[in-house]
Amino acid sequence: MLYALTKDSKMITAKAATKEQKYYCPSCHEPVILRQGHYYMAHFAHLKRTCGTFSEGETSEHLRGKKLLATFFRAFGARVKLEAYLPGSKQRPDLLVQLPDQQLLALEYQCAPLSLRKLQKRSRGYHDAGLAELWILGNNYRLKRSLPQQVAQFMRWSKNRGFYLIYLDPIKAYFEVVYGIQKADFLPLKYQYWRTNDVKKLKAFFATPQKIRLKHLSLSERKNKSMLWLNRYIIRLGLCVNCNN
Repeated sequence: MLYALTKDSKMITAKAATKEQKYYCPSCHEPVILRQGHYYMAHFAHLKRTCGTFSEGETSEHLRGKKLLATFFRAFGARVKLEAYLPGSKQRPDLLVQLPDQQLLALEYQCAPLSLRKLQKRSRGYHDAGLAELWILGNNYRLKRSLPQQVAQFMRWSKNRGFYLIYLDPIKAYFEVVYGIQKADFLPLKYQYWRTNDVKKLKAFFATPQKIRLKHLSLSERKNKSMLWLNRYIIRLGLCVNCNN
């Protein structure tokens, strides 16, 4: 985490903290230690993994990403609180954002694995608190040839962009929208992508009407798909494919 409490209950950033002082978790109020070094971003960590609000073992990607997102949304004119605690749902989104139109947004930069059950629970908590939510993904969720459930659970639909995912690269400092996602059985994914480092442009990208053109299977892909379906059907019948007997 990037913030902690001093012994007199003042909030301090890890960047401004010194190792000579004692610090406490803003949520569970247990002691935390300051970690600073040349190879990773300054942050606080629990001495014991007993806090139900903060996850432990934050990666450099996650820490950098949270700070970069705060910078991007503040440039957009939004008010941003990093690691703000929501007492009603006992949740702490990575960022709590008040947009220029006054809408409150719980923003999560998801780098670590997350089960569907936990995703649904956190989403319900934000919904019950009257918050919109936005999930932005890290490199562990990058699309490859397949579409695993762990990635598919974060997909959203836009009439202008079809099924999409939003990523953040904290090193190159840009958003990447992967959109128009299509997946036919046994065949590689098809999608398009677009990048920006500006939240205003990101918002305009989704607001701009554009008909998503579905990519049709080529002749070779249709033949390949047909053969794979046939082979799977034959295997289910317990028969042999390409068998000489």
